[in-house]
Amino acid sequence: MTHKLDAAVTAIRRHMYEVTRHRTSMNEHMLAAGAQLLALRARIEAGECGDVDWWEWFDANVRHSRKDAEKLMRIAEADLSELGS
Repeated sequence: MTHKLDAAVTAIRRHMYEVTRHRTSMNEHMLAAGAQLLALRARIEAGECGDVDWWEWFDANVRHSRKDAEKLMRIAEADLSELGS
């Protein structure tokens, strides 16, 4: 009787594997983007582009939501503080 369910079980396992794989990739991209945003913010705030407000520069150049950027930077900051401890 179990053999009738084998195809469904195989499909579920494949989907669950893909979820895990994509989640890992997504987390890596989130950390990388957050770390790059933090580094860029430090450069902008240090005056590399003149007297420019970080968020004004971000809005004009990156064109993603501030909420998303703040979330990515918090994630990267938490990761960096974990590495430092």
